[in-house]
Amino acid sequence: MNRLVVFDFDGTIADSFDAALTVFKQLVPEQENLTEEQIEVLRNKPYKEILEYFNISFFRVPSLVVKGRQILKKSIHKVQPFPDVDSALAKLKADGYTLCIIS
Repeated sequence: MNRLVVFDFDGTIADSFDAALTVFKQLVPEQENLTEEQIEVLRNKPYKEILEYFNISFFRVPSLVVKGRQILKKSIHKVQPFPDVDSALAKLKADGYTLCIIS
């Protein structure tokens, strides 16, 4: 029997929020100086609510995604896994699990 374990990356494997926040500020320069409340919206709300909150047109999303990926590629190496994630994943793999990340 094939055993599969699926993980979400952000918040499970690593905390990539700071990298995502940097990308957001570059994509939406008018939001460069975010308040704590706005940062919490970005951290906790689904993307549709984020678009509404920041008055970002849904039609801008495709181009923002393309640009965001380009920006993120330059800094993704700075995102580090949470402590002990490496050893936990290695143990699961050694125990015969297939590992998958969906993000």
